[in-house]
Amino acid sequence: MKLIIINQFFYPDIDVDAQFAYDLAKGFVEKGYKVRVLCQRSLKDDTSKTLKRKETINGIEIYRLPNAFSNINFFYRFIRHIFFYIGLLIKLVSSTSRDSRLLITTSPPLNGLIAAIIKPFKNFKYLLAVKDVYPDAMVSLGIIKYNGLIYKILNLAIEISYRKANKILSLGSYMTKRIKNKGVGKDKIVEIPNWGFNHLYPLVKEENTFVEKMNLEGKFIVLYSGNHGYGHEFDTVLEGAKRLSTEYDDIYFVFIGGGKRFNEIKDFRRDNPDANILMFSYLPFEKLNYGLNLAHISLITMRDK
Repeated sequence: MKLIIINQFFYPDIDVDAQFAYDLAKGFVEKGYKVRVLCQRSLKDDTSKTLKRKETINGIEIYRLPNAFSNINFFYRFIRHIFFYIGLLIKLVSSTSRDSRLLITTSPPLNGLIAAIIKPFKNFKYLLAVKDVYPDAMVSLGIIKYNGLIYKILNLAIEISYRKANKILSLGSYMTKRIKNKGVGKDKIVEIPNWGFNHLYPLVKEENTFVEKMNLEGKFIVLYSGNHGYGHEFDTVLEGAKRLSTEYDDIYFVFIGGGKRFNEIKDFRRDNPDANILMFSYLPFEKLNYGLNLAHISLITMRDK
């Protein structure tokens, strides 16, 4: 039993999609599958660190392709995506057969299209796990315009990848509605929500070593932990932190993670040094529970557009 998992990020990256892919791969290995992972060669928030092109970890064969991610700008990211897709196409041509089974995520978005192009020649089967519905997500973020030329090209590519997939995995009912709007029949969609990790559990402040390590004894913590991405809004939170800091010296806003908007928070903290704002980069997976348990209040934010 052989399975190829295609996901942009993978262990040792601590990006959440990388963690889910790693957890999934380990589960298949435990079930007796021979698992191969195709991912990019650097970490999400540290493209300067180059990982091994090929290695085996916990029985998982990992092949790393040219990077698709970049924090510089949208155009540079697009170019790097192209190189990633070319590397993926070459790898699938050289390493798949009729017996191959592929589990492909939409990270990056056109993974499924590459598989759809090769499938008629190799006759393999693939499942497409949809993490974001493209190009609709790009419209919502203001990156492209609805029904513009770029939207139409990307939408056609996504519809082809959906049509050629043997099954499509959706995170839930709302995503299923979006996928069905692309012309996909309900019988082709399987809903599998993301799962939790068994190393996350409640931890009282007195037992949390991070409280002392981060000098937060006696503080009331408002926490945001995770990706600070395009779809998240922080202006309201930061303004609240600025105002509260003038009245209370024991309320702290703590941001843990990375992403596109993480630097915006750094700039705000630099311009408002009196605001009670602390920032930390992504925590290693084994320490994530300590970070999450810092919170008295945990925040989730979304942009209007």
